[in-house]
Amino acid sequence: MEEKTLPVQQGLKRARVRALIAEAVTEDDIKELAKMLASKARKGDVTAARELLDRLIGKPMQETILTANVATGQIDLSQMSIEQLERQAHAAGLKEPQSDGDPGQGVGDDAVPPEAAGL
Repeated sequence: MEEKTLPVQQGLKRARVRALIAEAVTEDDIKELAKMLASKARKGDVTAARELLDRLIGKPMQETILTANVATGQIDLSQMSIEQLERQAHAAGLKEPQSDGDPGQGVGDDAVPPEAAGL
């Protein structure tokens, strides 16, 4: 009977493999790879350009647009502050109020009505 590998074991194995690769690759190797990607990107290789830019500036963020219909009780979360969002989550029973002793970080018991949230 074949034994199943637990996700934790898989993660540890990946970490060991990464460590071995990190030991084998020098800074000069990394510089050479970066130069190779840059050269290919300059010649029009879109995949090389994407990889190079993703590593330099990060992958583009995906935009999430939240909309609301006040007539049905839905509210526009995109215009709310963190504090307003926390109050809404607490009022909906999705989040417990924070109790770390900092009065500025707690969440009130009252939800922000749509009109007060600028809707």
